[in-house]
Amino acid sequence: LRAEMEAAPGILDISLHGGFYGSDQPEAGFGVTCIATEPQAARLAVDAMARAAWARRADFLIDLVTPEDGVAIAIDAGVPVGLIDEADDPAGGAACDSVLILRAMLVGGVTAGGVSSIFDATSARACADAGPGARVTLALGAKLDPRHGSPMVIEGTRNRRWNRNPRP
Repeated sequence: LRAEMEAAPGILDISLHGGFYGSDQPEAGFGVTCIATEPQAARLAVDAMARAAWARRADFLIDLVTPEDGVAIAIDAGVPVGLIDEADDPAGGAACDSVLILRAMLVGGVTAGGVSSIFDATSARACADAGPGARVTLALGAKLDPRHGSPMVIEGTRNRRWNRNPRP
């Protein structure tokens, strides 16, 4: 529908904004923006897109599962899967220091993959101070917001190639 509407005379662009469903602000929901040469064309396009999205609102709902169940589903999928910690999402204002997904991945048998972000300045500083190739043991995560679990003790080797003061 969007591509069809953008091809209409006077419509330059239509942008859809998914919003953040977990927000406590009703204004943070779904939105449509239209850039057009004619104000009436923009109003009609925005209204049509919003009505189409509302009619399909059930298609946008997802079932939330526990981290453990999410890992099991991901392993069974046989394809790359993203595991998202909805309760600790920095886009919604959370601390982003939960290790629940990482812990579930390790306990659940994940042998390849990664974690997009865990904010932990103390652990980052400890790695930097340890120096290239050093073994480090850290209590990772849950320092800003322990509501999402406790720190996870991990051990690893600091990458030899990383340099906090790279040369130009």
